[in-house]
Amino acid sequence: MDEYIRQIISAVLHSPFIGFGTWLKWQTMKTGTVIPTGIRAQQHGIIAGWAIQIFAYMNFVVISLDPFGWHLSIVFFVIWFSSRWYATLIERNFYGTEGRIETIAHAAQSHGKNLSPEQLQEFLDGIAPQWWISLMSLSWRQKLTDRINESLEEDHGDDAL
Repeated sequence: MDEYIRQIISAVLHSPFIGFGTWLKWQTMKTGTVIPTGIRAQQHGIIAGWAIQIFAYMNFVVISLDPFGWHLSIVFFVIWFSSRWYATLIERNFYGTEGRIETIAHAAQSHGKNLSPEQLQEFLDGIAPQWWISLMSLSWRQKLTDRINESLEEDHGDDAL
């Protein structure tokens, strides 16, 4: 039983590192959008993210090698889930701000006046990808949708997002 507790503690300790690696990989996925990334994170994020994740997973496997059994699949799921949670928290805290809502809404308003709703959605995916917006909290997403609809309502009438 002590080995299982050690594996769980190890998983909890490795999750922030794996989450940080995931967050670094996300930074390179934001290239070409209005969401800031940072010069170093954008250039080297994918390499550094994979390196951190591989090191953390390998370290976890070495620590957990003794009782390598079926329960490790549960522990790996816990690591995956909690590391994604850490990465999402980092992204929300750095970039999920009210100012980002205004930036996206302003871009939609200034460039979306002559676009159909489908073209506008495609344009919005280019400036703030759907995968990134889904990382944000429900209240943040609702504020963004409301702000975009509010700014486009006068241009498109009822055909806004």
